[in-house]
Amino acid sequence: MIYKVQVEFSKEFLEIEKNQINVGIKSKPIKGEANKEIIKKLAKHFRVSTTHV
Repeated sequence: MIYKVQVEFSKEFLEIEKNQINVGIKSKPIKGEANKEIIKKLAKHFRVSTTHV
């Protein structure tokens, strides 16, 4: 399945509506840290390995 992802910084949340995911992260977009946090959150929510995200 393909989702559109909207990211907000300095917030902590995860909302999913139809094909849209809104996620808040605390990490800064430096050296891939923000991407890692998003992947971990999505993997945890969908109960899959991070390699499947």
